Amino acid sequence: MDVEKTCVVSVVIPTPSSSIIGGGTFSWDSASAGTYRGTSANKAFSVALRHTKSGTNPKGQAYVILPQDDGSLVEIKMTAITSMNVSGSGPIKGVATAKGTAFRIRDGVVTTIDGNLQISLTINDLSPINGSAGSSIAFQALSSKDGSMLYSTSWRVVTTTSNGVTSSRWQTVAVPVVSGVLDAGL
Repeated sequence: MDVEKTCVVSVVIPTPSSSIIGGGTFSWDSASAGTYRGTSANKAFSVALRHTKSGTNPKGQAYVILPQDDGSLVEIKMTAITSMNVSGSGPIKGVATAKGTAFRIRDGVVTTIDGNLQISLTINDLSPINGSAGSSIAFQALSSKDGSMLYSTSWRVVTTTSNGVTSSRWQTVAVPVVSGVLDAGL
């Protein structure tokens, strides 16, 4: 498969309430981490998550496509959505967790890398403020076998202070959406 000729097609529909919908590319970050962080090329994503009509169960899929140094692509796909929350009034934040699978695509052959992954997705939708400009995405996938990180959009130390106590921890950080659409509906 020719990475340069791979494209993502996004179909935009009106965003239903309690949903996260979008697709496009996000920028590579030098602080991205994991076994399959890949090349410095932009990464592709697609998200279509919503709650069922009863509003109790999340459903849908999301994935990222990561170009690798050897010319292959790694796709990490969320399948069994375990939780999803959409909140905010200016910027809207969508958060989802799921089980998923990682695949390698090389010369048209798809090979499973790992299954039953622990995946988290966070999006920051700035469209209510400035029409999607500045929206961002954070995506992290961990192996259920040994807890190793397969991919993180950006892995940084975040320092917080609460009640006079300062603490630092590693955290997946959102990176800018370069092209496409990213929308969360309340």
